[in-house]
Amino acid sequence: MLPTPLFPTRAVAALNAVAQALLFPAAFTLNLLLDLRPTTAQRRLRCRWVDVAARAALGSLLAVLLLLAMPAAVVGLLLWLPAQRARRPFAYSCWVPEGPAMPWDGRRRREFTFVSANVCLLPSGLAKFSNLGQTGSRARFLASSLVPQYPTGPKGGAPGDPKGAIRGQPKGDFVCLQEVFDPMAEAVLCRQLGLRYPHVFHGVGAGGLHDGGLKLLGSGLLVAARYPPLAASFYCYPNGAGEDALAAKGLLCIQVLLGSQDGRRVLGYLSCTHLQAPERDTAVRSEQLRAALRWGRHFREQHTNTGDVVAFDVLCGDLNFDNCSHGGGGGGGNGGVGRNGIWGGVLGYGGGGGVLGGGGMGYGGDGGVLGYGGTGYGGGYWDMGGMGGWGWGG
Repeated sequence: MLPTPLFPTRAVAALNAVAQALLFPAAFTLNLLLDLRPTTAQRRLRCRWVDVAARAALGSLLAVLLLLAMPAAVVGLLLWLPAQRARRPFAYSCWVPEGPAMPWDGRRRREFTFVSANVCLLPSGLAKFSNLGQTGSRARFLASSLVPQYPTGPKGGAPGDPKGAIRGQPKGDFVCLQEVFDPMAEAVLCRQLGLRYPHVFHGVGAGGLHDGGLKLLGSGLLVAARYPPLAASFYCYPNGAGEDALAAKGLLCIQVLLGSQDGRRVLGYLSCTHLQAPERDTAVRSEQLRAALRWGRHFREQHTNTGDVVAFDVLCGDLNFDNCSHGGGGGGGNGGVGRNGIWGGVLGYGGGGGVLGGGGMGYGGDGGVLGYGGTGYGGGYWDMGGMGGWGWGG
């Protein structure tokens, strides 16, 4: 699979660049305005009345600047919509040349590790609604923790509080991240992940007008792999609701080449998704999961040839299941599996009794993995109080 830029021609890329330049003043000012919302940690560190007065004054100034930037933003939006219509559904970057497939010994036990997490890398103003901020700092910390290269302290010196570090620094074969919405954060992750994972899919999901309405954000998915991809497809959910409808959430399917055995390809299939988030939208989430399984099956049938050996087939991502529902219930029960966990075996979903797993195993929490025969590793949590940082775990 050849490296794939987001835009098919330089003209479309130039149109998008002009649109982004016109949109930037309004978007930047709006982000600063939303970023005035303090996290719980910031509230504890500031003098309440002085802070409220300062934020009110700054907020008034930013509101005026936002109004002044709106005419240019309207023109930028009109240019951005056709540019998004013409762009590709994802970009693929490769840092090593393609070589022959490595020999595969079927008698040798093989293990594959999948790292999946929702990292909430929204623009800082939007991240405040999840009681998080400092998107740039968190992106750099995440990148250097997944692929250690330089000190991760707040000033570039010694590492900070161990409670704010990723435990175990997982060394996976595949990294699947959700909610990488901020472009600068995405660039930081791509650059750092490329040092260990030579194959990176980013910019997944186009904005603009779709059947489901206006999409202001992409899917937020980012996938990095140690093995070369042979094919990839992105499918956008048509039924996003509420605030989730503003993001092009969907399913990214990737076929990777693991090796060659007696002239036959040894393949792996990896899919990453982020389902509808609000707890009340159980029906939307259920339909999206059914669509993801249907699309994944179609992708496999389309790209698997006679004689191919399939080593694993894994679906991972933020499935937004709760940890309280009981299996067999009509309200979107998940068989008692923990929120966004990993499935291996047979799981009845929403009372339908469908088979979602087929022998995989694993453990995880947020951003878990749904396994069909491989070994899954997922997990991680964000301290939503803003104090404890985040870490990998079950």
